[in-house]
Amino acid sequence: FLYRWIYDGELEDTYHEFFVASDPTVKADRLWHDKYTLRKSMIPSFITMDKARKVLLIGKSINFLHQVCHDRTPTAKMMAVTKSSVSPKDAAELFTDLEGAFQEKIDAAYHETSKYLLDVLNQNYNLLEHIKAVRRYLLLGQGDFVRHLMDLLKPELARSASTLYQHNLTGILETAVRATNAQFDNPEILKRLDVRLLEVINNTDLHDGFVYMPGDEWLLIPAGFTIPLLSRHHHH
Repeated sequence: FLYRWIYDGELEDTYHEFFVASDPTVKADRLWHDKYTLRKSMIPSFITMDKARKVLLIGKSINFLHQVCHDRTPTAKMMAVTKSSVSPKDAAELFTDLEGAFQEKIDAAYHETSKYLLDVLNQNYNLLEHIKAVRRYLLLGQGDFVRHLMDLLKPELARSASTLYQHNLTGILETAVRATNAQFDNPEILKRLDVRLLEVINNTDLHDGFVYMPGDEWLLIPAGFTIPLLSRHHHH
């Protein structure tokens, strides 16, 4: 089980004997959070909780790459210590040399798969750029843009929510982008800035939120410092 999980991400545990469990009902969009878990009662005594978590993350990373990132790179190219370099004798060492080969193989596989996954997320999906964008737009770090946007929105925010229209707010957002340093941001980032009108909650007057969408998850920015964050959306 362990050998196939850490080198192939494969988990065929019909009788639930392995300490990593898989929930087949979980879809790809929740794979990282919900699909794989530890069966703590099944963790062998010679494996620490820290090592068990690393084992979980190794296989989970491989499956995330395959199923979510659609990256089918063989583990031989992904890891310095690979399946192809591990003979049956070495596989046996995972259990016989607990302090030596076992620890080294787990640590090496964990390091290499984590590094490879991070490289894919950064190079193919601009992870770091999206994180910076969350800081700039969700956490209001782009000061000139936020200030100008609030000035433009002041007349709108004084009105009842029932009189607000998305196309008007979207136009104001685009104007704020063009008039500030936000205009120089990556187009891939700017196209994820948007406005959505949320449904009325407890007769609250304002229901508009500015959103930044790094992927499928929509992150809402309240329309002003005193306006509550009303909702969080998932669109797939």
